Order: sequence, then structure tokens, then C-alpha cells
Amino acid sequence: MGAEKAVIVKGGDDAIREEKKAGGVITPGQLLEVNSSDSVIRHNSAGQNQYALFALQDFSQGKDIDDNYASGEQVQCIWARPGMIINCLLANGQTVVIGGFVESDGNGDMQAHTPDASNVTIYSNQIVGIAREALDMSDSSGADPSSRRFLVQII
Repeated sequence: MGAEKAVIVKGGDDAIREEKKAGGVITPGQLLEVNSSDSVIRHNSAGQNQYALFALQDFSQGKDIDDNYASGEQVQCIWARPGMIINCLLANGQTVVIGGFVESDGNGDMQAHTPDASNVTIYSNQIVGIAREALDMSDSSGADPSSRRFLVQII
């Protein structure tokens, strides 16, 4: 599951990359948003509109995909494009299946997409991508896998 040691698994050669200051602790592979200070924070609106901005690992500082950025550090980011495959994190308590839609969990991680009810606001950009791997973090088997990483194809 998401055993690759990079955030970008496929595609990304022509994607836009930039550095932004971290507005809190960020893990490579998390979904981000830009705040009013022009810093990046973990996307904080579960199941709502988002854009495909992800934190990359900081190879230039000798760090890998498991090394967090501290608040105030420069975060390597990528504006993911449709078709790219990104090594993301699944929220605890969630289960995804191959081909299932995923969305923001409101803390930078992914969760299985839940369609909106008919009497609530419809968010047209809430689905981030499609799970390319199945992962069960629900603890239904008595123990979760050691890694929350799984692959997501951006749509």
C-alpha cells in the first residue's frame, strides 16, 4: 500500500511546483490549501470544495516522505493535474476500495467520498481522485496496517 517513497508516483513532469511557508505541521502527501497569509495549511474542510495542492517530500534537505514539515518551514508543493498518481494518507477509521472516490477528511488526509444529501449544499469540487489501492484503516480486523499511505489518481 503506497509503498513508494515519493509523493508523485506517476505523471507530474509538467505540473506546477512551488514553495510556500507552512502554517502548521504538514506531512508529505497531505492535501493543502492556501490561507489568507499565503501560507499552506492542511485542507480543513471535510467533504467540501478543494483544489489538488499536495505537499511533496523535501529531498533537497535530505528528507523523505515520512519527514514532516514544521510550522514556518518552506514546503515543497505541487498543483496536481488530472491523471497524476499521488501517494496520499488515509484518515484513521476510513476504508477505501480500488476505484472508489476519495475526498478531503478536513485534516489534510483522504476519506472515502460520501455523496451529498439532496437537502444540503452541493460541492462540485469535493472529489479529489480515485483510489488505486484498497486500504482498511477502520480497525475492523483488530489491527490497522502499519502505513496509512495509498495511491490516488487525480481526476
